[in-house]
Amino acid sequence: MALQNRIDPDTAPEELARWLRARRPDAEEVVVDRVVVPKANGLSSESVVFDATWQEAGARHHRGLVARIAPEGAGIYPTYDYPLEARVMRALGPTPVPVPTVASADEDELFGSPAIVMERVPGRVPPDDPPYPVAGWVLDLAPDEQARLVDEMVRTMAQVHAVDWRAVGLQELAPSGESALDREFRYWESFYDWAGDGLRSPLIDAGLEWARAHRPEEEASPVLCWGDARLGNVLYDDALSVVGALDWEMATIGPAALDLGWFLFQLRHHSTGFGVPLPPGFPSEDAIIARYEELTGAPVRDFAFYRIWTGVRCSIMMLRIARRMIELGAVPPDAELPINNVSSSLLAEDLGIPVPAFSAAGWLDGSR
Repeated sequence: MALQNRIDPDTAPEELARWLRARRPDAEEVVVDRVVVPKANGLSSESVVFDATWQEAGARHHRGLVARIAPEGAGIYPTYDYPLEARVMRALGPTPVPVPTVASADEDELFGSPAIVMERVPGRVPPDDPPYPVAGWVLDLAPDEQARLVDEMVRTMAQVHAVDWRAVGLQELAPSGESALDREFRYWESFYDWAGDGLRSPLIDAGLEWARAHRPEEEASPVLCWGDARLGNVLYDDALSVVGALDWEMATIGPAALDLGWFLFQLRHHSTGFGVPLPPGFPSEDAIIARYEELTGAPVRDFAFYRIWTGVRCSIMMLRIARRMIELGAVPPDAELPINNVSSSLLAEDLGIPVPAFSAAGWLDGSR
């Protein structure tokens, strides 16, 4: 799922050079080149990949960088808080979590929008479009390599959850006076109201009603949660080790099952949601949960709740994504996609509610 970029690669170098001069006023002979603006960027933000070279304090410097720029107007999130995302990534820098180094200042702007600039990490990302169980380099791996790829992802999640978020200064992600699940319900119900803008989904409403009725009586100990833990946010090196954990805009403090539920739902979304199996080396859901428990030494409690709660959250997110695609002219204005999509179909399956058939054909052949 992508949008067409608005950034002109011919004029981008001067804007990026201006940013570098502002960040490093003593820099001389600044050159920005090898600028790549992907033909289709993600719906959350736009990306620009570039090289920067400059002279400073008698030495020549070279950096490979990536800028993420908030979309013009409304994106898929109600707000884009790149300064907070930068603080999260800087806090994780000294930990085992492999995050890119943030190169920007807290209030950076590029191309007229808020931006965050990071040092580029070489590696490969399992594709979302088309999904990695459908096409791409993940399918070319041997089954044991595919199993390693998933295990590395689970290991990275465990590393995130092991971070002492208070010690690294991330208390702002957990305001006092409100439990993690209270924050979850408040945030996603508000997101739903904003995303729908008057449109209600019967399935999301049913999921919210179920979640309120089945909310765990006792919350698990709060940990740092990635928020968007999925294979599409991971960079792998040639040995299939994780070298980059990306996209921290949904980071929060809460039960670890928030991340685990999101990761497992995304595996289903990209496979059975599109009518294809997972790659043959991918472990089962139960095996992944067991591996996570082995790595952390902590049992995963109340997963039935978090499985459905993830379906609710993903369906709300898809509601906004679909409406954004309508705004951009990517799908017709009368499309059912905001309330009838892969996420809502999986949520209906988990709730035992019939749902109209959703065809993923257009997503797989590129005709959408």
